[in-house]
Amino acid sequence: MEELLFSESINDKRVVGIWGMGGIGKTTLAEEVFHRIKAKFDSHCFVANVREEIMKQTSNALRDKIFLQLLGEKDGYIDTPRLGAFMRRRLQSKKVLIVFDDVDDPNDLKFLGGICDWYNMGSRIIITSRDRQTLINVCLEKCIYEVKKLIDHEALRLFSLYAFKQDHPKERYEKLSVMAIRYAQGNPLALRVFGSNMYKKGIEEWESELKKLKEIPDLNIQNVLRISYDKLDRHKKNIFLHIACFFKGEPRGNVERILDACGLSARSTISCLIDKSLITISSNNVVGMHDLLQQMGFEIVYEESKQPGARSRLWNYNDICRVLTTDTGTQNVEGILLNMYETKDNLVLSSRAFMKMCNLRFLNFSSVFNSGRGQVLLPSGFEFLPEELRYLYWDRYPLESLPPNFCPKNLVELHMPWSNLIQLWNRDKARFIVLQT
Repeated sequence: MEELLFSESINDKRVVGIWGMGGIGKTTLAEEVFHRIKAKFDSHCFVANVREEIMKQTSNALRDKIFLQLLGEKDGYIDTPRLGAFMRRRLQSKKVLIVFDDVDDPNDLKFLGGICDWYNMGSRIIITSRDRQTLINVCLEKCIYEVKKLIDHEALRLFSLYAFKQDHPKERYEKLSVMAIRYAQGNPLALRVFGSNMYKKGIEEWESELKKLKEIPDLNIQNVLRISYDKLDRHKKNIFLHIACFFKGEPRGNVERILDACGLSARSTISCLIDKSLITISSNNVVGMHDLLQQMGFEIVYEESKQPGARSRLWNYNDICRVLTTDTGTQNVEGILLNMYETKDNLVLSSRAFMKMCNLRFLNFSSVFNSGRGQVLLPSGFEFLPEELRYLYWDRYPLESLPPNFCPKNLVELHMPWSNLIQLWNRDKARFIVLQT
């Protein structure tokens, strides 16, 4: 980090960005660097929680506070919109260090004084943000530092400091501690919260808390993570939830193709989600997401309704079984991902299981051929598939044709591996023939 601040000439002016997901330690890193190097500057100022402070007070008031501190004045009034020539000369005579913490709008940054031209040679401005695009607007890309998650031994040490008040787990708590840090996936905020919650608790309480975390996420962590989600527009929120519920671990090209098929323009939105640290793309182009962010996505969908059939997305095996076997789906359901790998039981559906799901666009029933695992059965035939369906993937489809009254005008992709399908419709209505494979 300090290499970005002081590499090349120490007399230039430089803006450095710190970027990463919520809770990853951007502010902590900025504070550490600030206190370590502030003595090298004529004036310094740490502006905490810029996003929140601008909502609490006017931008002019916050700007006044920053300039008064840089000028070494305890109180007073600065006509900041005009910032007269005398005031500008005073600022330009100083080599300053300023940290702007948690910035989400580059225009706010420019107004508050995040422009090196206002200060003397050697000045440094550090900005922390969850949004990489915000940083790209105000500093060189080579001057953006991404905060990575902690590796396992670092995570275990941080967790232990909060859970045991020492740098390693107590005897008999080693395996439980490893479970906790795996859940946190190197996120320092999660490690601190989990550790504090476990402090002075017995083994049975630990086991209970860890089990609960898999189903009910910690509210303090979710509130921090959700800030990035809440800033998205409706379209981007929609794609984020699709990825969280259906596409984590899938190749980026496949995800973009399927989402495009579902009527969502995905490519630019995926780039935006990457910039906001909500998803990642691996070296082999696979879409990833931190488990805590995925769990946040699950919770957002769960909050839509207590009844699974009234939610927009279904991915939980038990929820899907309940909805499809009781015919309680509604027009709210937009996507279903059923993974039959986890069960040996067959799922028996009625012929009208999808009758009420008129807005269903994505349907994926996955299983393993000849594995002894369960499959989806339709003993009474199949009467209805929604007209809005864009993507259909059905392993081991049990019938020889799709519903005769199904209108596929919106269908973009059809995958029926290892199925009994011979033709898409009954012979008297067939328009396309699909050979059985």
